[in-house]
Amino acid sequence: MAGTSAWVHSASTEALALFTVHPTRDHDAMTTAGVLPAFTGVAVHDGYTPYRRYGTAHQFCSAHHLRELAGILDTDPPGPGRRT
Repeated sequence: MAGTSAWVHSASTEALALFTVHPTRDHDAMTTAGVLPAFTGVAVHDGYTPYRRYGTAHQFCSAHHLRELAGILDTDPPGPGRRT
């Protein structure tokens, strides 16, 4: 519908990818997609809290680590006499 937002959720392996669209990015949306409730591997994600409600191992996505570190440098750049 025009003027509304939606989230694209994805789950993938080396060989397969599943994309679903849902109006929210919450636990209900992830459960509706049907992958995480039965998933037993390592979930790699952006650290969004609802992912923690699934009983699996978690890993924070390295791209998100880099974005957060870059954000720290943007807000508190190293100055003279400060170690980098």
